[in-house]
Amino acid sequence: IASSRACSAKLRVNDGEAESLVAHSLVEIELPNLPPVVDLNGEEQGVDHAVTLVEDLGPVHVGAPTMMVADEDNVTLVSATVTLTDMPDAPLEWLQVEPGETAISALYDDETGILQLTGEETVEAYQQVLRTLVYRNDSQDPNSATRSVTVQVSDGLAESDLATSTITVEPINDLPVLDLNGVEVAGHDYATVYLAIGVAEPIVDGGALFVGDVDDPQLYSATARITNVFDIGDEILGVSTAGTNIGAAYNSSTGTLTLTGLDSLDSYQQVLRTLTYQHLAVPPEQIPNTTPRRIEVTVNDGEANSLVAQSLVEIELPNLPPEIDLNGQQPGTGYATVLPWGHTSVPIAANVATCTDVDHLTLAWMSIVIANPLDGAAEWLSADTTGTSITDSFDPSSHTLTLSGEDSVANFERVL
Repeated sequence: IASSRACSAKLRVNDGEAESLVAHSLVEIELPNLPPVVDLNGEEQGVDHAVTLVEDLGPVHVGAPTMMVADEDNVTLVSATVTLTDMPDAPLEWLQVEPGETAISALYDDETGILQLTGEETVEAYQQVLRTLVYRNDSQDPNSATRSVTVQVSDGLAESDLATSTITVEPINDLPVLDLNGVEVAGHDYATVYLAIGVAEPIVDGGALFVGDVDDPQLYSATARITNVFDIGDEILGVSTAGTNIGAAYNSSTGTLTLTGLDSLDSYQQVLRTLTYQHLAVPPEQIPNTTPRRIEVTVNDGEANSLVAQSLVEIELPNLPPEIDLNGQQPGTGYATVLPWGHTSVPIAANVATCTDVDHLTLAWMSIVIANPLDGAAEWLSADTTGTSITDSFDPSSHTLTLSGEDSVANFERVL
């Protein structure tokens, strides 16, 4: 490269007898402007670069950490143009830089994919900013097509050659989502109370349960499992699959309901919204184990299960009425006796009469009525409540003896 300085020449002519006066010619040497250079690969061979973006792992730098910007005959640059040439996921994919404290301004056009940097600044400042250049993609179902990002800088007179970064996009399967209580309620579990009367009852929010998958429109299967089956053979999980391609099979030994069949998210949501629990044991003939049941539910997109959603089912027994047996262990529950001539009172229950309640330890009251008082006011009922919290009151108009006051079933039995 020639020196960029002035040269001079002295000229004179001679006619054979005399020389002319000296004439001077001053020649200034001006170098052509050399274009700036962008090297995205930094210290590696070539000026291009390649990088991979993995879904959900954040943005990737377009150039190597040592990417370089240079200009042999200028200390400043005036602009840079960065172009994302393929944008199948726009506007969820874009380019971004951090100008920091430089005089460089950045403007990105998400329709054209062009990031424009402007402002006269040093070559080092443009290099600093371009080293922060990243490609972002926030799609949860990104297109796997290869992207190209080209970078070009300008010193105001000439532009650099294009340097290209090739970006490979690697989608990751997102787990399907199952929310038993709907997206508008915190958490994804559900809790309910099952009244043990032998019928099937919903164990999810049938109007709000949500099934979703951001990168798969269909599911392959779903599973609902009672994790703590106590009454094998009596506990059943069920759904309605009407109008879908989904099949249902229940294993009563393991308490597992399996749904299979490739079908839409909406179809699986429809079916799971009908999920029920049923216990075939009906009190008082059979008393189910009342330990709360934990039912775990998942859906599968063919590659992965959703997180487990749990339905907690409290088992509640129906209130069973107390029972009175006036003759104890003898057949039947009635009692017969005789009031001897000359006696004014007689027990109307055997001394082995029983009063029981399978689901309560206490009673609130007891009523005893003379159904046919033939001698009117001459007939009455009484009881000994000594040592109890029970009070007795006889109404002669209705010939009713009322024992009242919450007390143990045993004390009511003793008073009876």
